[in-house]
Amino acid sequence: TAQCFYKINRAGRVADSIIISISLPDKSKMLTTDFFEFEPNKFIVTSTSGLFVLDWNSRSLAPLHFSLSGQSGFSSIAKDNEGKIWIAGDHGLLVLKPDLSLDDQKTSGVTAQLAKTKITVIKKDPKNRMWIGTENGLNRNSFT
Repeated sequence: TAQCFYKINRAGRVADSIIISISLPDKSKMLTTDFFEFEPNKFIVTSTSGLFVLDWNSRSLAPLHFSLSGQSGFSSIAKDNEGKIWIAGDHGLLVLKPDLSLDDQKTSGVTAQLAKTKITVIKKDPKNRMWIGTENGLNRNSFT
């Protein structure tokens, strides 16, 4: 499977692009759902096939692995006021520290407060509250 990523300039034109071949275990297609630039030219990419780190400079796409059973599809990503990265997934929430390691305490604490574990979207509002959309509705809390 090949993935193509584009950088679009302010005029709306393609400024740069890369094509990366990746091997997915189930031969499925990777649908990119969201992305977040955590360092200059380095992105976390959420997809239906997992989490990846895209390094624009080295033109590489590497999987991010965490030992959470059944977690494969991811839909949305947001950063809180502490610099932690919140990632919505089919089987719950991942909260990563700025160094991209898993924040187990925050992940399990927030997930326990949700009515459903399948999360479709996550956003931060101007008051630093995280809004989490699940199959059972919208959750709003000052989890941070």
